[in-house]
Amino acid sequence: MSSQVQVQVVILAGGRASADAVAAGWPEWRALAPLAGRPTIAWVLDAFRASSTIGDICVVGPGDLREVIGDAKLIPPGKAMWDSVSAGLRSVGHGKALISSADAPLLTPESIDDVVNRSVALDAAFVYPYVSRQDSESQCPGLKRTYGSLAEGVFTGGNLMLVDVDIVLRQEPVIRKALDARKKPFTLASMLSLRILVKALMKRVTVNDLEQRISLILGAKTRGLLSMYAVIAADLDDPAEAPVFEQLIRRG
Repeated sequence: MSSQVQVQVVILAGGRASADAVAAGWPEWRALAPLAGRPTIAWVLDAFRASSTIGDICVVGPGDLREVIGDAKLIPPGKAMWDSVSAGLRSVGHGKALISSADAPLLTPESIDDVVNRSVALDAAFVYPYVSRQDSESQCPGLKRTYGSLAEGVFTGGNLMLVDVDIVLRQEPVIRKALDARKKPFTLASMLSLRILVKALMKRVTVNDLEQRISLILGAKTRGLLSMYAVIAADLDDPAEAPVFEQLIRRG
């Protein structure tokens, strides 16, 4: 009999609400944004606690979350996103870990288990799930998402990522450089290669193209994972969308 796959999860909960969101009545931290009578992160924690593939839960966020997260471990956030990711992964130690945002309240145990089981089977250092536009719009109608076009279709990124902790921490300098390049177009272009950029302009970039190039940049095997669960790509960052999320929660 094969053993049950189980990983630890690191929930990134250090994101601040925008000035407009705070003006509309949200608290300072997005994880505490009210949704159907509860903080957003409470819905996220429910899904992870009910998942058969999740072991220990680590929340990277401010002390304000302590009363909300129960028995989950709380780690102070870093100054930058990667600092928070790194702190969470170091608390995990070794093996595989799932990274999640704290503002994905539609997550379900089924969607989490599907991502974890299929990602572990890929045996990669980084596995990033994504969802087709068709599934996103049919399963989560009314939610705004950012989409990108690839040769295989139009997709949106998920709020989960499975990583190999040891490899990720070993490659930390490279990952920091890649994250810094997000806001530097010329640096990013040089990292992606001219071939990828030309194909992107022609909408001919494939998932395999991206997997190979990102694997080369990060120095570790990277894979994409097409998920049929649109809830993994639904994040709440705008008070105006809260009523839509509440409708979807009631719908189940």
